[in-house]
Amino acid sequence: MGRAALKDSYHQSLGMTKTRGIVLTILVASSICDAQTGLDELLRRAKESGDALIRGDFDKLVDLTYPKLVELIGGRARMVSLLETRRKEMNAQGNEFSSVSVHQPKETVSIGTRTLAIVPFTLKLNVAEGTLIHETFVIGISDDRGMTWTLIDGTNLDERRLRILLPDAAGKIILPERQPPRFQRHL
Repeated sequence: MGRAALKDSYHQSLGMTKTRGIVLTILVASSICDAQTGLDELLRRAKESGDALIRGDFDKLVDLTYPKLVELIGGRARMVSLLETRRKEMNAQGNEFSSVSVHQPKETVSIGTRTLAIVPFTLKLNVAEGTLIHETFVIGISDDRGMTWTLIDGTNLDERRLRILLPDAAGKIILPERQPPRFQRHL
């Protein structure tokens, strides 16, 4: 191979390396943007779920719930009915949900094509003498790289229930420790 051909080959190789580098940079940047867009969508869904709970819009709340959980409860109509009954019982005792604040995800795990994320939130419940403040979480589940999410309320979730709902997640996602509600007395 002549000197000119070697020089051309080197420049082609260098050009290919630069092109690969640019393509890799674009892919990484795109992946980061996709991840952030996915987390933004998750936070939007979690907020939407909390707002539905506060309003008593249980149809919307069930729409946002992980389908396997809805199925295990007995289906959509049964879940809505249970939520409505619990709400009436709570209100009859003078208790009422007042607000939900959603926080940034603590942990995100990819398992195969599924993405899971733990989203902490603060739930406030007005009671007769004050407010109960409960720090809890939802698990977001996405099967399409974060474009859409369904949720599982983590308030009563333990490892056994997690294995039933998401067997592939057992041992791969760490559930936050349950915190008892704090009581804030009205002044």
